[in-house]
Amino acid sequence: MSKNEPSHAERMQMAAKAKQALLARAQANAPSNTPGFANRQAERAAQSKAREERREARAAEKAAKMERDAAEREAAKIAKQLEIEAEQAALEADIETKAAEAELLKATQKAARDAKYSARKARSR
Repeated sequence: MSKNEPSHAERMQMAAKAKQALLARAQANAPSNTPGFANRQAERAAQSKAREERREARAAEKAAKMERDAAEREAAKIAKQLEIEAEQAALEADIETKAAEAELLKATQKAARDAKYSARKARSR
């Protein structure tokens, strides 16, 4: 080792001083030391809060829409069921009407046949 070369202890001390200088410079340039830092932080917080509120509003709107859609589907299902029941009741009423007409027709035909038979019997006596 020559006289001009620093010893190990001196090198360690110089490295520690350099680290301290870097740390001091970094702390001096920290964003928290700049003017308006608190304002920017408050603005970011407000934007974040507004973004979260919009997200919650969209979620609530989506849930309400899903609820409305489910209610509309249920109402359509009930309306369709009522329509089917009304059609079935109309068909049953139509069948009953046709059955009554057929019964009336049979009774009318039987009465005509009986009248014809009675007239024939009355002529032959």
